[in-house]
Amino acid sequence: MVALSALNGFEKVIFEVYENFYPDIKVGVANGKYYELDEADLSKLKKLGNVAAISRIIEDNAIAKVGDKQLVGTVKGVEESYKNVVKMDSILLDGDAHLYKGEIPLAWLASGVYYQLQPSGKFATLSLMTPRTESFSVARLDMNEMPIAVGAVIEPGEELAQSLMITPLAFAEDLFEKYELITGLEIALKDEKKLDKTQLEIIKILGKEWSVKNRKEQNEAVYKMFVTEKVFVFFIMAFVLLLVSFNLLGALSMLVLEKKANIRTFMAMGMRNRQIKQIFFNQAMFISGLGVILGIGLASVLVFAQQRYGLLKVDSQFSQAYPVNLQWSDVWMVLTLGLLMGFVSSIYPTKKSIQK
Repeated sequence: MVALSALNGFEKVIFEVYENFYPDIKVGVANGKYYELDEADLSKLKKLGNVAAISRIIEDNAIAKVGDKQLVGTVKGVEESYKNVVKMDSILLDGDAHLYKGEIPLAWLASGVYYQLQPSGKFATLSLMTPRTESFSVARLDMNEMPIAVGAVIEPGEELAQSLMITPLAFAEDLFEKYELITGLEIALKDEKKLDKTQLEIIKILGKEWSVKNRKEQNEAVYKMFVTEKVFVFFIMAFVLLLVSFNLLGALSMLVLEKKANIRTFMAMGMRNRQIKQIFFNQAMFISGLGVILGIGLASVLVFAQQRYGLLKVDSQFSQAYPVNLQWSDVWMVLTLGLLMGFVSSIYPTKKSIQK
């Protein structure tokens, strides 16, 4: 159970990092890349009781250039409401969370992009370039180049740190020449406990043209990795309990041999076979139950001590103390597995007790 709690701890820490930048719900185009969103549908989404903020987004690749330094990254155009979709206090490293300085558009650069391009000074300018939509061949490729000032440095997470650049939505529309089209929506909720219900309401409003994903579905690969690891740990734990159950089987078999005389006495006194088997069955379940409860109790003490005092340290960017998180589902799973192993182990000695 300690191993399961450790996996839960890492999962909690990593997904807390994702919570800072990834929205509660992300709506994307199911087929294709750009799509025109009906204003009536957008109005319906904003009127949902559990929706706190919505930002339309345009997300596409572009070349960023500062002097002789350049890289290919992802430009993400967002609305002003985007500041209410993500946790700006957690992701903002430097600068201000503004998309405009007066009428001048500002870009938020991910930390890795900023360190690669190294724009000098506050509100330094970089150029973003993309192929123009009317370009038909590589030989005659015309580039749409637009300057933008750097307004902030953000930390969106390791996966996006080397490529992400956030700009105002209107700037992204001009850069990619995609007007009144979007690649998706990012939505923040008032109450995450109602996420499933709100997700279904959004699907009902938008229809099959859009894919609606919660935060775990947006990071499906990471989530599946944790689920797979937890399954492997569970089977390893089951195998260990199976080995322990052989010790219980041997102990109960020896107990039956030692109590032969007592069994004969009970049978001579008129005790039924079912009653004799019940005695040894109760003994087996008591031993296995006591062992499981003591094990769960000791594991719980260790987990709570680690949570409170941080007895074990780990060298990580996420946490100094080794993260653990005890879940009741794990407690019930271990308890059920332990009692099941005890029940299986008691079958043979119980039958042996009434054989001549």
